[in-house]
Amino acid sequence: MTILNPEHLIQQAARLIEAPQPGPARQVDIRRAISACYYSVFHMVLGAAADTAVGRVHRAAPRYALVYRSIEHRDLRTTCDIVKRPSLPAAYQDHGPSGGFVANIRAFAESVTWLQERRHAADYFPGRAFIHVTPVTRSP
Repeated sequence: MTILNPEHLIQQAARLIEAPQPGPARQVDIRRAISACYYSVFHMVLGAAADTAVGRVHRAAPRYALVYRSIEHRDLRTTCDIVKRPSLPAAYQDHGPSGGFVANIRAFAESVTWLQERRHAADYFPGRAFIHVTPVTRSP
């Protein structure tokens, strides 16, 4: 099984928001860049889950594809919403860390849900305009 490289989606997003002519990037390109960023994270999660459950060495096996394809966007969102909580709901307390997840994992879950919300807006709300903000680079 050929695995989609999440880094390639980030590179694609960066190319999309580079304005080809003077002026701002086009709305269609900004929207596709937002979507590519979300899908980069989504496919990273799918690969990590399948690598953990089945093993990286078994990427060509049908069971790897089964695990990879078993995670849906809504399920990822639900899991992230649970992970972001300071303590786990009673139904999950036997399956996670007591006292909830550490700050870095909660921050990752927050980032996933934030990106998913932006992807939904970019893909499904045609009247919404998005702006591209050029990152500020600092000299050492």
